[in-house]
Amino acid sequence: MSNSKPLSPPDIIKLFDFFDSDTPKALGWSHRYLAGKGIQLSNPAISSQQVKIELATYLSARTVQPGEIKQLARAMGDAWRVRKHRQSKGISTVSLSLAKATADKLTSMSKGTTKSETISMLIEGGYSDFLRHQAALQKHKEEQKQIAKIKRQRDNIDKLRLMTASKSEDRSDEISQLIALNEELKIQMAELYDLIFNSNEQDRAIDEKTLLRATKLYFACFNK
Repeated sequence: MSNSKPLSPPDIIKLFDFFDSDTPKALGWSHRYLAGKGIQLSNPAISSQQVKIELATYLSARTVQPGEIKQLARAMGDAWRVRKHRQSKGISTVSLSLAKATADKLTSMSKGTTKSETISMLIEGGYSDFLRHQAALQKHKEEQKQIAKIKRQRDNIDKLRLMTASKSEDRSDEISQLIALNEELKIQMAELYDLIFNSNEQDRAIDEKTLLRATKLYFACFNK
């Protein structure tokens, strides 16, 4: 074991002063980075200062050697600065897992440049085609929706026609009966009118026979 003087928690915190962001993304990054180094902080941090305090407590409790602590601080500081640089340049980090054959092809294509630049060229070069393909797919989907909608409307119209035809057939007898009844009613009403009109024209009292006939016609008309 080294005889180097252990670093105090304030000294450890000072080594990590580069970590100065309290955004949720930055705090999440710090937890993931330290977890990748085998350091699990106990609680989700709410500030960068809390991360540094918990980290100092963790390293002190395990009597990690000063040289190892400084190496961790340098490595984390470098990673943090790279992250900030990428963010300032609008650069994102993407982790990809490729089949070996595909990775070999990417390596071959990247001679004289970096893999990141090669992938960027491939994406930028094919993005317009991708957008056209997506637009064509969307148009096809909309056309299929419209075709399906028209088909549903036609099916509904056909069903309505069948129902109307069926109801018409079922009521044909009823309609015939109503027509016959209406004709009979017309005849009886005409006869009743004739009895009343003739009696009035002849200026004579309606005899019992005529009155009885008129009464029967009246009730026959209004009871139908």
